[in-house]
Amino acid sequence: MTLVTKSDGRKEPFQPGRLRAAIATAAGQTDVPIDRCVTAVLRASSRTARAVGRRENISTHELRELVLRHLSRAEPRVAQSFGERYPESGWFG
Repeated sequence: MTLVTKSDGRKEPFQPGRLRAAIATAAGQTDVPIDRCVTAVLRASSRTARAVGRRENISTHELRELVLRHLSRAEPRVAQSFGERYPESGWFG
């Protein structure tokens, strides 16, 4: 099980559903057509989850960077929305 290290040092289990929900929320704030949003959410969340699953621990900073990298490839406008909605200091708890 991968643990996510928060900025305050707390550790929580990685939750793929929570990640997917955060990406979907950001996608919903764009003018990207829904079918492309769904594809971007699924692609970025599954690729990120696979990358995270190979690790024992990941910081919120590293997790955010992975999400942004995968979203940038899948749908740049969703990546921009995600970056704006979840700034470094307020990302994932």
